[in-house]
Amino acid sequence: MKPAYVYIAIVVLLVAVFGAFIAGKHSAGTQSVMSQNVTTTGADTTGTVSNTIATPGAAATAPKPGANGMRVVFTLSDNAHSLSSLQAVTLTASSVAVYSPTTGWVTVTPGQTTFALLDQSKIDAAKLFADAGLVPGTYTSLRFTIGGLTVEEKNGLPSTEARIPSMQMLLPISLVVAKGQTSGVAIDLNSSKSLFKTSGGSYVYFPVVTVTTHHRLDKVQTLGGNTVLLGGYTDFSKTWGMDANGLLTAGFSYPMYLNTTQFDLVGKTIEQIPLGGINAASITPQAAISTALQGGHFTAAASIQLLTRQNVLVWEVDGFKSGTLVQAYIDAKTGKLVAVE
Repeated sequence: MKPAYVYIAIVVLLVAVFGAFIAGKHSAGTQSVMSQNVTTTGADTTGTVSNTIATPGAAATAPKPGANGMRVVFTLSDNAHSLSSLQAVTLTASSVAVYSPTTGWVTVTPGQTTFALLDQSKIDAAKLFADAGLVPGTYTSLRFTIGGLTVEEKNGLPSTEARIPSMQMLLPISLVVAKGQTSGVAIDLNSSKSLFKTSGGSYVYFPVVTVTTHHRLDKVQTLGGNTVLLGGYTDFSKTWGMDANGLLTAGFSYPMYLNTTQFDLVGKTIEQIPLGGINAASITPQAAISTALQGGHFTAAASIQLLTRQNVLVWEVDGFKSGTLVQAYIDAKTGKLVAVE
C-alpha cells in the first residue's frame, strides 16, 4: 500500500492540470472574439489584404439579394460638417463594382445614384447605395466611378461643377461573402477634407474616402433614410486620399489649416499654388504647360506647381503617358525644358 502523501500529491496535480485547461480554454475564446471585432481606422488595415489591385475591365451585374442565399449591402456617408457655409454639395455616383479572382468584376449598383452630401452629413446618415447578391468568396478590389460633383453656394448663384482629378477610384479591399450570411461595405467620404475653392472662385474636389467591410452582420436597419449595419465582424478598414494627379495614397489629404494649400485651374489642369504665390515666376503656368505638351511627353497636363529643384525655380508639369506618371520641369525664368522624369 502506497503512503497517504502519494495519493494527496496525485490529487493536487490533477486539480492543477484541470484548472490550467479551463483557464487556457477561456483565454483562447476571449482572444478570438476580441480579434474578430477589432476595427482599425485611418491608414491601417484590419486583417490581411493584398496590395495588388485588379486590372479594370468589363463587369457583370450582381443578382438581386437572396437570389443565391447571400446578401451584400453597400452604404455611403459623408463628413461635410465644415461645409455648412454652402447651400448644397451633390455627388453623382455612376457605378460601384467589386472584384473576385474567381468571378472577375461584378457591378452592384443598378445605375446612377445621387447623394445630397450636406443633408446626409447634418444628420450623420448613411444612405443605402446598393443591395446585391454575390457569389461566396473574398473580393479583393472595389471600383467606385463618380459621375460628377456640384457645389451650390448660399448667394443664389447657379451650382458649379467641381473639377475632380480622376472620376474613378480603384481600391484594394477585403470583402468576405459567405453562404447564408449578410455582408456590408461602408463607403465614408470626407468632403470636409476634399473640397477646395480655387483662387478663381471655382471648386476642386480631391476625394478622401474610407472603406470598411463587415461579414456575418446581425441586422441591416433602415430608418428615415439612414441605413445602419449592426453586429458582425469587421474585416477591413482603410482610408485613401486623391492628389492633384488623380493618384490615391493611403492616409493622404491636403492640409486645410491656415490656407496652406491653395489651388487654381489652368484650363482643366489643376495648379497647386505655393504660399508665396507665383509672382517670382517670369513664365506663366499656361506657357509652361504648352512647353511640356510640345515636347510630346504627354498629351494632357494633369497638374502644375511652382517649386525649387536643384536651386532652380521651375514649373513641374505632370501628365500620364501609357498609364505612367511623367514629370516635366520647365525653368520658371527662361521657359526652357530642364528635365523630364
